[in-house]
Amino acid sequence: MPALKHLLERSDISGRMALPEFMEKCAATGKRALRDELEESAVSKQRITKSLLKTSGLTGKRAESKYFQKCEFTGIEALEDELATSQVSGKKYRADRQQRSIVSGKTGYVDEFVVCSETNHALLPEEGEKCEVTGKVVVPGILERCEVSGKRVLPPELEKSAASGKKALKQFFVPSSISGARFLEGEGIASAAGKHCLEKEAKVCAWSSRKCHPDDLRTCQLTRVAAHFEYMTTNGGIRLEPLLNLLNGLRRKTDKQELWARVVDDVSRVLDGRSQIESALSSPGGDHMAVCLETKSWLGLKTRQAGFLYSIRDRAAVGRIVLGKREAEGWVLEKVF
Repeated sequence: MPALKHLLERSDISGRMALPEFMEKCAATGKRALRDELEESAVSKQRITKSLLKTSGLTGKRAESKYFQKCEFTGIEALEDELATSQVSGKKYRADRQQRSIVSGKTGYVDEFVVCSETNHALLPEEGEKCEVTGKVVVPGILERCEVSGKRVLPPELEKSAASGKKALKQFFVPSSISGARFLEGEGIASAAGKHCLEKEAKVCAWSSRKCHPDDLRTCQLTRVAAHFEYMTTNGGIRLEPLLNLLNGLRRKTDKQELWARVVDDVSRVLDGRSQIESALSSPGGDHMAVCLETKSWLGLKTRQAGFLYSIRDRAAVGRIVLGKREAEGWVLEKVF
């Protein structure tokens, strides 16, 4: 080997010695180097000194520094063709993390986008609509309007009224204590205790003609008609108070006197003896009357008071007619018809 020493060349990079056939020129610097000290650039395809090449943080490819740029979101250095320019911000980003808007088609770095909670499609924050309850962003056209508050929200946040079909936030609904159906609070009937029912589940108060929650109705022990508890006595049994006051002589109302003759005629066939109206009280709605009749036997020896609820429209007593006598402690029931 010492005889061949004069044939060897020295590497300009490492100082190592080798035969000329094992030597190459660095395309970047022009320096001579051993083959294993050079590497082919992934971009220019030229043989370059290894120490002058950079490595892509994405693919591991190596090339000259001039072919590299930095991802402005992650800081990773990568080859130019491994990066893209965001159509959203104009920044460079790693192309393997690209996202595209389902709304506008714009592309950019994944962190510049949000995901629709309903469709899982990507979109830009300003392109979406935000649910006013959950704060979630969705693609346009998904949110629905609450018909009570006006808020635009995700469909699962709404409920449909069994009464009107209106859609509103669940917080505005109440359940029927009769059927469990749910509806908007103002669409049904509320009881004094705060329970609710649908209008079709409500019952009509015989005295006021107002629809009431069934829990608020009481049955009069005299007439057997159902009325709201506010019109019923609470002492000595459940009785329709406007009628009982007439029977007890506590009130001497003379409402709708123009109908009295007709009323007497309509009920006279039920009662024995001669009858005349002593007092009558019109109901709040004006379609019923509480009537107290004074009845006398044909010989005039016995005087009694009869009471009933009269329907003006139907020209008939509603429920039972009761007959009794006024005593010192009040009217006492003797007979029902």
